[in-house]
Amino acid sequence: MDKPYFSFAGQDSRDYGIWITSKQVYGGGAADVTQQSISGRNGDLLIPNKRRKNHSVSYGIYLRTPGGYTLSEASMRVRCWLYRSTQYQKLFDSYQPEFYRWAAYLEEFALEDSGIRDATGTLTFTAKPGLHYFTGDWPVSGTGTMQLINPSPEPALPVIRIPAVSGKTTILIQNGAGSFSYPFGAEEESYTDVVINSETMKLYEDKPVPTNLFGVCGFPLEFPSLAEGVNTVSLVGSDLQTKNIAFTMEPRWVAP
Repeated sequence: MDKPYFSFAGQDSRDYGIWITSKQVYGGGAADVTQQSISGRNGDLLIPNKRRKNHSVSYGIYLRTPGGYTLSEASMRVRCWLYRSTQYQKLFDSYQPEFYRWAAYLEEFALEDSGIRDATGTLTFTAKPGLHYFTGDWPVSGTGTMQLINPSPEPALPVIRIPAVSGKTTILIQNGAGSFSYPFGAEEESYTDVVINSETMKLYEDKPVPTNLFGVCGFPLEFPSLAEGVNTVSLVGSDLQTKNIAFTMEPRWVAP
């Protein structure tokens, strides 16, 4: 049986001589809720902030020094790898290979030697809430209308790319929760390489210097999302159907 491992920031722990001996990987972020006490009323008022907090992902590890390195050198290699960035990076492991997290390593690094070439320790990452499906990053193309099935109860925040549109255009999403319209654009205007990123809440033309399209954005107080189950996504009022130009979606499925 293969020994368990993890990957962080595009680097495999096995390349550093690291294997997982124990883990705390099946948890999730706590709900961010404001508790307010009201005089004369039993219990607190709970005010949801519509978000979840970061949480910790921990691995107990065993380091076997790779050939050609001393234990000190091997430890330094690992430290440099983990400290390379303080921004979120992709983190996944062999326990749940179909998912990845966005995580950062911000903790103190410490290993305890257990032999001339061996060491043990614990690595703790801070992770954003949610497990992202690798399949959710795969682009899906359609012409005019497409159907996507969200495998998770968690709403997905997709990235939509449209090569060219003219005039006013509406993204129409129909699912079990209802029908939702997201209009943008202006009459007698043309747009190329349009990107709608629901997670970052950005709408722009993808050029060397991106052109912000918020001035022609008629979205409600939210960006497009994909509910659990079947979602029918259509482009209405543009020239996409008449010219048969494909649009692409990266659904970005995420488990809670």
